[in-house]
Amino acid sequence: ADKAQAAPAPKPQSPAPAKVQGQTPAKVAVDPQPARFSGQVDLDLRPVISGDHEAAQFTQYRDFAAATGGWSVQADKDERYYVQSQGADIGQEDQSATLRGGLHGKFKLDLKYNEIPHRYALDAKTLYSGVGSQNMTLDNQLKTDLEGLAGDPVSQANGLISAYATADTGDPMVERKALALKADLTALDPFTFRAEISRETQEGTRPILGAFGQMHALELFEPIDYQTFDVKLIAEYAHKDVLFNVTYNFQQFENQFDTLTFDNPFRITDAAGDPSRGSMSLAPDNAYHNLSLSGSLMNLPLKSRISATAAWGLMKQDQQLAPFTVNTALTAPFDYTDRNNLPRQSADAQVRTTLYNLTLASRPAAFLDLKGNVRYFQYDNQTDSLILSNGYVNSDSDAIVDGLSVPIQTLALSYQKTKADLAMGFDLAAATRLNLTYGYRLTDRTNSEVKKQHDNVYGASVSHRFADSADLKAAYERTQTNIDAYNSEIYLQGGQDLSELPALRKYNQADVARDRIRLSATVYPADTLVLGSTLTYGYDNYSNSPYGLTEDRYYSASVDSDWAVTARLHLNAFYTYEKYENYQLGRGEFDEDNDGIATMTDWQAIGKDEIHTLGLGADYILIPERLDCGLNYSYAKTDGRVDFIIPNGTVDSFDNSDDATLQTLNLHLTYKIRKRYSITVGYLWEKFDYDDYSTQGFTPVPVDSTGAYQGAVLSGTLPADYNASIFYTKLSLKF
Repeated sequence: ADKAQAAPAPKPQSPAPAKVQGQTPAKVAVDPQPARFSGQVDLDLRPVISGDHEAAQFTQYRDFAAATGGWSVQADKDERYYVQSQGADIGQEDQSATLRGGLHGKFKLDLKYNEIPHRYALDAKTLYSGVGSQNMTLDNQLKTDLEGLAGDPVSQANGLISAYATADTGDPMVERKALALKADLTALDPFTFRAEISRETQEGTRPILGAFGQMHALELFEPIDYQTFDVKLIAEYAHKDVLFNVTYNFQQFENQFDTLTFDNPFRITDAAGDPSRGSMSLAPDNAYHNLSLSGSLMNLPLKSRISATAAWGLMKQDQQLAPFTVNTALTAPFDYTDRNNLPRQSADAQVRTTLYNLTLASRPAAFLDLKGNVRYFQYDNQTDSLILSNGYVNSDSDAIVDGLSVPIQTLALSYQKTKADLAMGFDLAAATRLNLTYGYRLTDRTNSEVKKQHDNVYGASVSHRFADSADLKAAYERTQTNIDAYNSEIYLQGGQDLSELPALRKYNQADVARDRIRLSATVYPADTLVLGSTLTYGYDNYSNSPYGLTEDRYYSASVDSDWAVTARLHLNAFYTYEKYENYQLGRGEFDEDNDGIATMTDWQAIGKDEIHTLGLGADYILIPERLDCGLNYSYAKTDGRVDFIIPNGTVDSFDNSDDATLQTLNLHLTYKIRKRYSITVGYLWEKFDYDDYSTQGFTPVPVDSTGAYQGAVLSGTLPADYNASIFYTKLSLKF
């Protein structure tokens, strides 16, 4: 009774409106939910930039403008539509932006744009005019003077050095810009459709080597004006246990420059054996088509799934061929500068590819997983051979006609790769798992030293988890590669005698036993601390290679940690050590006893690289939800060397080969002024030190101890040291 008295009286109900004959009841208006809108806008200021901040290596793939910014904005309406947009480094050469949107469950669009610079050097010197075009020229007076000094390499070197004193400088760089659009139609479930379209351009110049025989090596600048267009169309059906996909992909590459022609500094007029100009072909226009069909059937008996893929590709390139040479003195037995004397006018190159792939995965028992895969790939080069019945031209210098017992012709390389893999996984106990794998590969090549190559790959791994305290894993893999007969005279079929050592074995076409061992452990001493460690060892033994790569091995050890010391302090650290060694045997001419007479003898080269990488990080909340700071430091050092050994003498070794050290430090402090406003101040420091035998005493015109020209004219595009500091401020507004 008390509860009844305490219960609130029911609210009076409004009487239902009377329905009038012939009238429609008025609709009750419902206020729609407003769109949810949020985002963040950033303004980055770098008022103080000091040191070598414009060094090519410091800004190799990035830009540091005095001011830049970005944004992140998103909107959503009643789970009906959404819009998202992001931007970063706006106004810089590495800026990017994205725009996404769509109707939930019906369609979506994704638009991306980004830029990436690639700087090769700053203030690179060159004697050439026309950098950025396909015709690089030298001052005729310089060429005349150097030709007149023929036979006097000291005076020629002095003439070049004098010319470099007033040489032009430039910054070889390639700018990449990419725009991509992706559209998905999902309203026709279980059918979905996707279209992807992208366009990428690359413009600028990059270093490239030109040569006139073995006497003159020239550092030139290749003009870059690339355009790549890519289209991908995808249709997919996915319903219950069936998935089917059809994809068509088309790519087209265009290069606005077909050839690069460059002057010879030491010759003003053409002559047989001594051209005034040289020429090289650049990347040709080409197109690629690919059609693929794939499907999967799931929930088959024994918890199995089967997947299959078939794909067919076509690559075509029909660029107009350049003439044999630009040396007008080569006119016998015909004019080699006339394109009409080519065996054909265009490349007419065509390659067809075929791919078949079948995968079956099953779990026949609760403790057992099985997976099998068979894959076949064919690269069928259908390009017809070019038969050079009247010889060819070597480095724009000489017409090679005499002594051709077999007409020179190109040999198209084709190959087929077949592989089969089987993997079995066993749950030995609740926390222990064993995996066993076996793979077989067969490679069948055409017009290569080795026709058939067989690979057997055996692998095993075991993992164990100790409750919540540690994860351990050990893995071993052995690859045994066996080849059929090695044909060192394959090039004679094309009329070319390259004087290859009969006992030489190219490392990718040789008998080899390859071992890989990997041990890893992750330990959880406490809920807030994670420790990890990995050890890796690899060894390749080319026991049947008298010459070439004979051994290759590497070691790697790493440790890392992540520690949440308190709710406000978080630390992390890692260290990795790597060591790589390779051993090569060859044969060449050496003056072993310094008597001025070079003899043919064997030599050995031992390459060694050691790499140390260290990283430290800390994040600390000084005032909760108001003030926090962070510190990150990284250190990477590479130490390389190459030792040369000959039986009865000594040759110089390269103690410093690509020795480099890179240090970075980033310290920042973020203060939240209000709920929506924050400011970050920070300091970025980077230091790069590079030491290589090629940089010691570098000069654009190398000379010997007597000051004589040593066969190269360079531009100074090697990596350079830098030490840069940047103080920055970032203002953020959230809404």
